[in-house]
Amino acid sequence: MRKIIVLMMVFSAVMPLVAETETVGDYTWQYSVNGDTVELQLGVSPEPTGIVVIPSSLGGKPVTSIGMSVFDSCNGLTGVTIPNSVTNIGETAFSYCRGLTSVTIPESVISIGYGAFYNCDNLTNIVVNAGTISNCAFSWCGTAPWNFNRIPLSLTIGESVTNIGEQAFSYCHGLCDLTIPANVATIGSNAFGDVGVTNLFIDVEYVGGDGRIFSQCGDAATLTVVLGDGVKHVGDGFLSQNRIDSLTIGKNVETIGESAFERCWGLKEVTIPNSVRDIGAYAFTSDFGTDLTNITLGCGVTNIGAFAFAGNPGVTSLTIPDSVQNIGNNAFCLCGSLTNVVFDGNAPTIGEGCFSMADPSCTVYVRRSSIGWGVEIPGEWNGVNIQYMTPEMEIATWLTSFGFAANDLMANGRTAAECYALGLDPTDATNDFRIVSIEMVDGEPKVEWKPKVNRWTGAEIQTVLKGAASLDGEWKSVEGATGEEKAAMRFFKVVVEVQ
Repeated sequence: MRKIIVLMMVFSAVMPLVAETETVGDYTWQYSVNGDTVELQLGVSPEPTGIVVIPSSLGGKPVTSIGMSVFDSCNGLTGVTIPNSVTNIGETAFSYCRGLTSVTIPESVISIGYGAFYNCDNLTNIVVNAGTISNCAFSWCGTAPWNFNRIPLSLTIGESVTNIGEQAFSYCHGLCDLTIPANVATIGSNAFGDVGVTNLFIDVEYVGGDGRIFSQCGDAATLTVVLGDGVKHVGDGFLSQNRIDSLTIGKNVETIGESAFERCWGLKEVTIPNSVRDIGAYAFTSDFGTDLTNITLGCGVTNIGAFAFAGNPGVTSLTIPDSVQNIGNNAFCLCGSLTNVVFDGNAPTIGEGCFSMADPSCTVYVRRSSIGWGVEIPGEWNGVNIQYMTPEMEIATWLTSFGFAANDLMANGRTAAECYALGLDPTDATNDFRIVSIEMVDGEPKVEWKPKVNRWTGAEIQTVLKGAASLDGEWKSVEGATGEEKAAMRFFKVVVEVQ
C-alpha cells in the first residue's frame, strides 16, 4: 500500500494543470489558473480568424500570460489585440501565423519568448515595447520562406525594450529602415542577421561584443549607418562583412572593437571622431579591392591595433595625430597606393611591417621639433622614407588637427592661417599678440611680439591689425624669445601694418 501511495504522488506531481474554459466573444478560451492570475493555454475554439481580441480576464482573474503555442499555425489570424494585463508571451505563441500582418506589443509585456512570432510571413508592421525580446522571436517575419520577395516591414522598437536576443529579427528581408534606441542595453549575436536594411541608426551605449549583430541578405541595396551620440563602445565584429556606403561614427564613441568593420565593401571614407581612443585589430581591414580612399583619424586616438587598416589599396595619404602612442603590427600594410604619411607628433611605439607593401615611394613626414625616430632624417624608417615636413605641410597639418580651413575666422578675430603664423590658440578669444617695439631695418619694419596670454611679458604698445599677417614660407622666430621658447615657437614671416 505504501508503494502505491508514493507512485500516485509522483504521478500527480508531473501532471499539467487542468485547463479551465470560458467563452468570451466568438471564442472559447482554455486557461490555467496560477494563484491570482491566468495563463492562456493551447486549445482556443474555434480556430481564430481575422482580428482577435484577447480577453483581459478569465474566470475573474487577469490574463497575464499567453502560453506556449497558443496561436501556433493559425493561418487565418490577421491581427491580434493584446491587453495591458499581459506580462509574458510564451515560446512559439504566434509562430507560423502566416496571415498575421500587424502586431503591437504593449509596455506591460516583460518578456517575449523564444520564436514567439517565428515565420509570420506577412507580418509587415511590428511595434514592440516588451523589456526582453528572446532569441528568434521575430525571425523570418515579412518574407515568404525560402525566397527573397521583400514585403516592406516596419519595425518600431519602443522605449521599454532593454534586451534583444540572438537572431531575434534574423531573415526579416523586408526590414529596410532600422532604429535601435538608447534604452536597449544588450543585442545578441546576429540579432538582425540576413536582413534587408538600407538605413541603420543605432544609439545603444555598447553595440556588438558577442559577434556581429547585423548582416545583409544577398541582394541588399546600399547601406547608410549612423552611430548616434549615445554610442560609446563598438564591439568586436559589429558590422563586419557588410556593404556600407556611408558610415557616421558618433562624437562620443570611445573604442572600436576588433574586426568591427572588417571587410565592409562600398565604404569610401572613414572619419574617426576625436572621442575615440582605441581602434582594435582588424577594425577596418579588407581584402584588396574595397572602395576606401580616405581615412581621417581624430586627435584623441592613442592606440591603433594590428592590421587595423590593412588591405586598403585606394588610400594614398594619411595623417597620424600627435595623440597616437602605439601602432600595432601591419596596421597599414598592403595599402599599395599609400605615398604620403604625416606624423603630427613624436614617434609612437610601432609594430613590425606597419607600412609594408605600401607604394615604393611612400614617405613619412615629421615635424622638426619631434623626437624618438631613432634614425637620421632624412633617411629610412621602418621600411619607408622619412624626412621633415615643409613649412606648408606644417600649416596644413596644424589646421587639420583643429578642423579649420585657412581662412576660417577664429575666436580672437584672426584667420586660422594668421593664428598659425603668430603661434596663437585659435580657440581662445583673448589669445592675441601685442607689438612691444618696432624699428625700421633697411626700410622694413622689425617687430618684437608679446602675447596677451603666454609666457612672455612686456609693455603693450600697439596691436597688429587684423588681416595684416601673411605667410610667405620663410621660417622666423619671435624676436626676444630665447632658448627653449625660441625653439618651440615656429613663425612665418609676418607683414605688419601699424595703426
